[in-house]
Amino acid sequence: MKPFLYRALDAGIRRFVFLSSSAIAERGPALGQVHHFLKGSVPALTVLRPTWLMQNFSEGQHISSIRSQGIIYSATDNGRVPFIDAGDIAAVAAEVLLRPSNSCEDLVLTGPDLLSCDDVATIISRVAGYPVKHHGITSCELSQRYHQAGMPSQYAQVLAELDARIAAGSENRLTDEVLRITGRPPTSFQQFAEEAGSAWKRAA
Repeated sequence: MKPFLYRALDAGIRRFVFLSSSAIAERGPALGQVHHFLKGSVPALTVLRPTWLMQNFSEGQHISSIRSQGIIYSATDNGRVPFIDAGDIAAVAAEVLLRPSNSCEDLVLTGPDLLSCDDVATIISRVAGYPVKHHGITSCELSQRYHQAGMPSQYAQVLAELDARIAAGSENRLTDEVLRITGRPPTSFQQFAEEAGSAWKRAA
């Protein structure tokens, strides 16, 4: 990333927006290291750290098991997450990218509701028209499932460990950043599910 960023700076770009994750703070691994580099290198920076995406259930790691088995596998136990719609993240990014600013911001972005995977399964069941259940497994078992589905083993392990952190309460928080920046409330999971309903349609 550094060569690209240096070229942008040389071209006179002064406003940067970086998409990271609520699970990774500045100086943390991977994205956290990029966050730290940007903070010390660019004139004006907004780091967006959204929580887990609603789209994980309609096109991400859970879609296959929902369609084939009616099951959401996770290691989150009863932990709650303020799932966010990717469209809301994009709307915030556009707003902050275009507004004038000389400051550095670190924004945690959330949806409007704290939901467990049991809650998510109930909402998807109503929209999909067939029962969907949340099946809790260990983080080790989840890592193995992700790896068997084709995910690199190290990445699979990281995602599974983040599930265990959710079980311990790591994402149990709400912020008003989407409303504050865009002027409209974030999308609820019910709204998202109604719009994404075709994703869970089973073949006849």
